[in-house]
Amino acid sequence: MNEIFRRFFSDGQLVFDIGAHDGQFSEKLLNWGARVVAVEPQPICVEQMKERIGGDRALFIENCAVGPTEGSVEMFIASTGSQISSVSREWIDSVTETGRFEGTDWMQTITVPMTSLDALIARHGRPVFCKLDVEGFEPDVLSGLSHPIPTISFEYTPEHAGALTSSVGKIATLGRYRFNFAGHGWETMYWPEWLKADEMISALEAPHDEELRKGGDVYATLE
Repeated sequence: MNEIFRRFFSDGQLVFDIGAHDGQFSEKLLNWGARVVAVEPQPICVEQMKERIGGDRALFIENCAVGPTEGSVEMFIASTGSQISSVSREWIDSVTETGRFEGTDWMQTITVPMTSLDALIARHGRPVFCKLDVEGFEPDVLSGLSHPIPTISFEYTPEHAGALTSSVGKIATLGRYRFNFAGHGWETMYWPEWLKADEMISALEAPHDEELRKGGDVYATLE
């Protein structure tokens, strides 16, 4: 993954890790030289993150969700692992219908504070790279952003393709972006040439390639 992510920032530059979970990816970003704002709504995950990397002076932890505005939001806690807890009921319904996470329920809920990307930028500065891993809540997170960020990545779940369309469309309103895709754990992008917004939507709304149907991450970078 170093081959993908290190192209997006240099030593000392600011990165947002939205949906940081227990801090594993934030730890990689710190090791690669970034200054990191790690945002995670689940208190138990925040405690794990503090134990893992809390002493790093280049890290700032925000214990909240990210969405359209400041406030609070209900979060659905996954029974089989906190990494797939979500505040998106629509995403949960989609992955339940397809059986992507067979045996999981999201019956437990908690109320968590919520901020916006614009508010985070006001507090910490504009990042050069922002990673979103928010289990279907991507359009809501991006609706709270009015500043172009040089590179944005967000998770793509094929059965919840409406989130892809909304997210790519929103990002395209912020600047002249080009888009690409990488599966989880890949070392290279899927397309050798980066795509325009409409090309990306067309390619991923109903993908034919089995590798694309497994899901992964969409990357958007300013020209």
